[in-house]
Parts: sequence; C-alpha cells; structure tokens
Amino acid sequence: MKHPLSTYRALSDQTMEAFAATIGVTKATISKWEAGVAMPRKAQIEKIVAVTGGCVTSLDLWNFYYDWGQ
Repeated sequence: MKHPLSTYRALSDQTMEAFAATIGVTKATISKWEAGVAMPRKAQIEKIVAVTGGCVTSLDLWNFYYDWGQ
C-alpha cells in the first residue's frame, strides 16, 4: 500500500524536501512516515491536512498505518 503523502507528493510534483519544509519537518521524517517506520503526531497531521487542502486526511493516514500492520 502506498503512503498517502507519497501519492500526494507525486501528484503535486513535490520532493520530500519541499513537502517537509512546508510542514516544518525534515526529509528524514517524511521518509520515515512514508516507510511506515514512524507516524506523524496530531499537530503534524493537522498541518498535513491544511497544507494539502484536505487531499490527505487524518483518515487516510489512519488507514495507512492501520493496514500497514495487518
């Protein structure tokens, strides 16, 4: 299953570095999230939803992490 941030970044033609800068984290953090190694915190999820204009929702992220462990 592809991470919703990875899908959003591809559709909006953004690098990890560019997207990370918009929400105030590092490229390494984005990489960990997309690999399923770490999860964004609540405040970070709120920024993700705002920056993506709702294209990535908290439910999208929840579904990714929930399904990832199955």
